[in-house]
Amino acid sequence: MSKVGKDLIKAMGEVLEHTRGASNARRVYVAPVQVPTTVDVAAIRHGLNLTQAEFAARFGFSKGNVRNWEQGHRGPDGAARVYLKIIEDNPKVVDKALAKLRPLSRETARKALRQYDHSQSKTSRPRAMAKAGVDAPDED
Repeated sequence: MSKVGKDLIKAMGEVLEHTRGASNARRVYVAPVQVPTTVDVAAIRHGLNLTQAEFAARFGFSKGNVRNWEQGHRGPDGAARVYLKIIEDNPKVVDKALAKLRPLSRETARKALRQYDHSQSKTSRPRAMAKAGVDAPDED
């Protein structure tokens, strides 16, 4: 019998053992996340030198939630507390992870549309600019 055949028979035996509860199969242990009980949102925000609106926009929170958390009206839920802790410990990692979710800046959109202009007819330019939501750049 080939090695592949022997491996398949062995694997099926392990499956049967597992279904009978007698498996010695390796189990993966996943440690639970230690969710912080409290998070000082204002301190995190001040540490980044951001306004409430800037902090909310940068990390995907609503401005109202940031305000309510800071004023003590409500607290962030468990997932938000974990996220805030990651922001506190390494905001650059969060920025990098969120970079693909951020819309283009007006200048970046203009540059992209200028490149588009070089490969397309001028008649489609106003339509492309309007679709991107930016003003047409000055003509040279």
